[in-house]
Amino acid sequence: MHDYAIFFIDTVRNSFPNAVEIYAKDNCYKFHLILKAVFPSASYYRNSTHVITKIRDRYYDITGEVEKTDHVSEIEYYSHNKN
Repeated sequence: MHDYAIFFIDTVRNSFPNAVEIYAKDNCYKFHLILKAVFPSASYYRNSTHVITKIRDRYYDITGEVEKTDHVSEIEYYSHNKN
């Protein structure tokens, strides 16, 4: 699964010149949705500035595999930010 995820991310990243700039900043959640369409069991983790995608036991964004730092799961995020 990991090799295919990296292959797919590389394909998207290389599909147009500004992919990293676009998907690493304001559109990281939209990139998660692209990954979710290909990997239906994927879930997202977010911190105050960035969304990463968990596929099985690894984390990804437009740059490839990344480390989870202060990111929390979508469930944790919404349970802590309820009004």
